Amino acid sequence: MTMKRFLVLFTCVAILFSASCSDDNSEVNNNNPTPPDTPPTPNENLTVQALKDDNSLIYASGGSTTISVTSELEWAAEVVDSEDSEWLHITHTDNSLTLSTDKNTQSSDREAHIIISNGAKNHELTIKQRQNIIRRNEISERKVFTQLDLYYNQNQFHRFIGVLPAPSSNIYQDIEELNTEGGTLLTAPDNETRYLRCILDNSSVPASGQPVLREEFNITNYSVDVDFDAITSYPDIDTESDVYKNYTGAKSNIIDPDFEPMQAVTAQLWQEADGDIVDYAMLCYLYVAENMQYLNPNTGLHPLAKIWEEGGGDCGNQATVFISMLRNKGIPARHVVMVRPDDTAHVRAEFFLAGYGWIPVDPNAKNMIPEGDFFGKIYSDEIVMNRDIDIPIKDPEGNNLVAGLLQVYVFWYWIYADMSLELVRTIGLM
Repeated sequence: MTMKRFLVLFTCVAILFSASCSDDNSEVNNNNPTPPDTPPTPNENLTVQALKDDNSLIYASGGSTTISVTSELEWAAEVVDSEDSEWLHITHTDNSLTLSTDKNTQSSDREAHIIISNGAKNHELTIKQRQNIIRRNEISERKVFTQLDLYYNQNQFHRFIGVLPAPSSNIYQDIEELNTEGGTLLTAPDNETRYLRCILDNSSVPASGQPVLREEFNITNYSVDVDFDAITSYPDIDTESDVYKNYTGAKSNIIDPDFEPMQAVTAQLWQEADGDIVDYAMLCYLYVAENMQYLNPNTGLHPLAKIWEEGGGDCGNQATVFISMLRNKGIPARHVVMVRPDDTAHVRAEFFLAGYGWIPVDPNAKNMIPEGDFFGKIYSDEIVMNRDIDIPIKDPEGNNLVAGLLQVYVFWYWIYADMSLELVRTIGLM
């Protein structure tokens, strides 16, 4: 392996001094200046945050990681032995190194080697990026306009908080030219969910029947087809990552990885899959489709215990069963919350495959169309509003209000009047 040499130049100043002493051991002449301390020799050690046994990082569709670097000597980092390293970006401070990668759109894996050096010591890192296994094809381009109108019979508002979900670009869609009126565009903490929020009181509420929130955007929808045959291997999930921390635990009483009546089923399926994540996810998808009935449509998300006891639920609740089964084995999984062009609603699921990214799964579609294949394959043109549940919404004091399912709109109000809301959504071709 070749690398550019790093030169660290030191300027050493030899300080010469003398002390006059008498032959008879008289005291040193105090008029002579005190010699300065000799500067200590810098420690040559170079310590780089431990990553893995093989000092490698593996990215899926682009990402960023910051690692700590400790060195008393000036240090630098350089990409070596890589034919094309333009997809890898390096920035650093005095004590940290940030590695960022672009999305891999090619049909092969790629890697780059990095040398971190302080002139005395070297440390090598390997950055690996898996090939893109998600094939996308454009389905449609549309313009979407959404307006939330407020109706009431008398103006006695203490406070009204209204929220519209504001979709983001992802593997299923590109969102462009998002314009909003009447509120503040915010992003939920520890979450990629965007939302438009208005806060009104008696002095700011509009006349009855007038809009309180508006948003308009262009959307390009894509079909998604995951090429599982292109997967060579996948690393263990990083248990310190945000993905793992946010999407493997219980959530309220809806998602419950430790639900006792489910344990025997997940243990059996895990054994059948021989511990393989993709095979296990497939078996869970088939289990939900074959064993859960379509029940209680449009009644919101229910606790897993209720779904299990009743033997089914609607699309969102069937997704809850799948997600809980995946999280039971430490596999990140979450809801995908959507609306359709005809203004009906739908919820499916997705799970995270380390090294590759999020994989879409629709157990309810498989339940409704048994001959269909909806594991890693999405051919619909729904608008993905967000990809989680229990979205924290900030109130004026900074407290979190929770939107259990931010799909159409949510609101909170403190009033002395009868009130209603009406959502107007127009979806047309561009």
